[in-house]
Amino acid sequence: MAASTGERQVLRDQLSIGVQRIVPGELLDPTQFEQAQTAGIILAQLHQALAAYPRATDFASQTPMPTLAENIQAWAATKAATSPDLALVAGRKALLQSLKSDTLPQLTSQVVHHDYRAANILWQAGKITAVLDFEELRWGYRVNDLAWAAVHLGTRFHRWGPVSGVVHANFLAAYTSLHPLTAAEQGWLPVLMLWHSLNLANSAAGGGAFNASVDAVVTYTRRLEEQNLA
Repeated sequence: MAASTGERQVLRDQLSIGVQRIVPGELLDPTQFEQAQTAGIILAQLHQALAAYPRATDFASQTPMPTLAENIQAWAATKAATSPDLALVAGRKALLQSLKSDTLPQLTSQVVHHDYRAANILWQAGKITAVLDFEELRWGYRVNDLAWAAVHLGTRFHRWGPVSGVVHANFLAAYTSLHPLTAAEQGWLPVLMLWHSLNLANSAAGGGAFNASVDAVVTYTRRLEEQNLA
């Protein structure tokens, strides 16, 4: 909402202040089939709108954007957990091995949301009433934004655990029914689902959601290995 000066965001005492309208709704529950399905469709529509946004260059970085392979390699060098859990070790190995195959194609980039999950999606009366938190909006790769959202769809502010593979499949199918992936993006999807599942397992370490997070890593490790053998 606009302040009396007409500004949408006001700086005062080193604080950036903005006032939003009240939007009715509860946080998304992706375990409900209709909600996860609708979330997939809305993300597809959002990606289409962001791809066509006429001022997308306003979000461009001053430095060249790294490739997905570079991002994963940087993660492996600095942030990959050293957990001795055998499933996570195997997952990290499969992930890094996939980058050495030189079969993953280059991708085109666009502006993406970068934080699409239950904590930022409101549901009311059978529809999504709002998508929140566009502060992370940036240039990226839509298949990476999609994979991150699928893995983290159920996360809220203090509940960082996975949703089931059934929810992943429902969400991804709904998205691609409206906005199909290119062949290059299809090749990257299993890699990214594993990468983000590993990250989520790292976040869940020591908590009640850790075992379920490891199960997701096992699933996507197997799928990536099957793709590499095909």
